[in-house]
Amino acid sequence: MQEKRELVHREGEPQLAPGTDPELVHRLLAAPAIRVVHRNRRGAVVEIQDGDARFARKHYHGHWLPPLAILRRSPALRAWQILLRGDDRGLPLPDPVCLGRSVSGSVLITRWFEGDHLHKVHARHRSRFAANRAELDRFLGAIADAVVALIRGGLETRDLAPQNLLVGEIPQGWRAVLVDLDDARLVDRVPAGRIIESLAQLGHLPPTISARERIRLFDLFIERGGSTLLEGTGITRIELRRDLAGRIANLTRRKEERLRARGATDHPFAGWGLDRDGQPKA
Repeated sequence: MQEKRELVHREGEPQLAPGTDPELVHRLLAAPAIRVVHRNRRGAVVEIQDGDARFARKHYHGHWLPPLAILRRSPALRAWQILLRGDDRGLPLPDPVCLGRSVSGSVLITRWFEGDHLHKVHARHRSRFAANRAELDRFLGAIADAVVALIRGGLETRDLAPQNLLVGEIPQGWRAVLVDLDDARLVDRVPAGRIIESLAQLGHLPPTISARERIRLFDLFIERGGSTLLEGTGITRIELRRDLAGRIANLTRRKEERLRARGATDHPFAGWGLDRDGQPKA
């Protein structure tokens, strides 16, 4: 499946990340999609390529690049500004390339991150993690490190769902990045309540990931800097676990209700992009 070729440049040039080649940007804006990665009511993300280099191009349907006063409220511009400022701060986000436009809305391009949803990566390596707990800790530790870095860097998001955090294997182990910034903003300090809600969203995972593994992820978050981020709350590690368990149970119940309403509860892993055996769908 390919997106419609409808890119134009009638009102000004695209905004480029520092050091980006303008000719590359024009090629990427016009490049055909290799595949559609994700589509929802807000727009679509497609994979594109220039030579051997791969990129992600996100189309925001209905969000034009209007005059400056209105532009400040554009979700594409907000995401772009977060990417630029996050790049300066070394946050675990995709590398920004450009912000442009098409006839149907704004277009945001980043360099490709070779990874997948954390629960899909876990499913592919489940037997490996079961046989090597140290490797499981490296995997979960990379996720915990990314979340700590994002929060410490002032990134507040209302949607830290597992689908929005991609994990990839690198020579040094694992790396995680947040790829959806539509519900994010940069603040001076992320409130403790938002941190706890984000942890619950992240911990809302399919049954391929055990409760013990989720607890280990939360413990690593605390051990690797999360305790400092939650200073002043007075919450203990046991209380945090109990609070998160209740929030996750609520998220799970609501997801199951939505799946039942659609008649999509034919196996335990339904709604997670996994097949009946708990493996990622092709």
